[in-house]
Amino acid sequence: MKPSHLIFLPFAGIIAGSYYLVQRGRVAAYKFGFLTSRKALAPIISLGNISMGGSGKTPAAIYLAAKLREIGYSPAVVSRGYKGAYRSDHLIVSDGAGKAELPAASSCGDEPLLIARKIPGIPVIVSRERISAVNAAIGLGANLIILDDGFQHLNLFRDLDIVMLTGSEDYMFPMGYLREPISALTRASIFLKRSNVRLNSRIRNTIRDSPVFDYQVECSGIRLHDDKVQPISQLESKSVLLLSGIANPDRFETTVKSSGFIVKDRIDFPDHHSFSDNDLNLALERAQDCLVVLTEKDWVKLPKWFRGLSNTAALCIELRICKEPKFMDVIKESVGAPR
Repeated sequence: MKPSHLIFLPFAGIIAGSYYLVQRGRVAAYKFGFLTSRKALAPIISLGNISMGGSGKTPAAIYLAAKLREIGYSPAVVSRGYKGAYRSDHLIVSDGAGKAELPAASSCGDEPLLIARKIPGIPVIVSRERISAVNAAIGLGANLIILDDGFQHLNLFRDLDIVMLTGSEDYMFPMGYLREPISALTRASIFLKRSNVRLNSRIRNTIRDSPVFDYQVECSGIRLHDDKVQPISQLESKSVLLLSGIANPDRFETTVKSSGFIVKDRIDFPDHHSFSDNDLNLALERAQDCLVVLTEKDWVKLPKWFRGLSNTAALCIELRICKEPKFMDVIKESVGAPR
């Protein structure tokens, strides 16, 4: 740490301590009945985390929705639609029946749009008051709701809380990257972590005997300019420039390298970045003869002229639970059999 940064440590500590007290007070208000959680007319599964930044929630939501549909449920995904410009009470991103064209990412947010494109037969609805989106989803025939990034949304009752762990959970913001203290993990029912992640003693002592399931992220293909997914093998050993506006660009680079690409350059923007034409042209200039590779989350919000170029592509990934049958059994025990 630079000496100049030490000056700000006391202030950061005060802010982190205040943030901690606010979060603990909010949880206590619900626990002791000063605030109440609303219960929906369908079971709700929340997917969330306690840290800021990416932890794999979006691929987990896609995986879970698809698996639940396979075993007979009629799920819907509900999200806040972070950075979406919609002003209505809720916005139906996808009705699950293909009756309307999907909105732009600028309207609904990049993650809900990606979910809607990856699982077109499942409703996806955004609302800042999640209960409104839940009710709309039930109106579309959903009998099970997946609440994306919902662990802190305490005013809505959940039948099951699944928390994604990164293994790097540290301290309250701004001393670290935690939205809530480690003790908040006691509210969760199931935990998911990457198979190569080791949990520290603080986390292990907090979650105790709660079920922890490992998952792996696999590359399922590469989406090219014709928007069709091709096998990774067709482009192995190709030099690429990475362009991203995500929370963890280092993890993206690791995934790209493990897929057989040679990373020559990288341009990082903040999470949920809205790419301008200048941003995209900069990437093309720096790429030279390289393929410009993005995440699918960024790909869905890019203009057609850029997605249509022969030297641009998106890496497609899928999340897989290592002990899937046991994981799905826990889910069914919590929310009941499909109705």
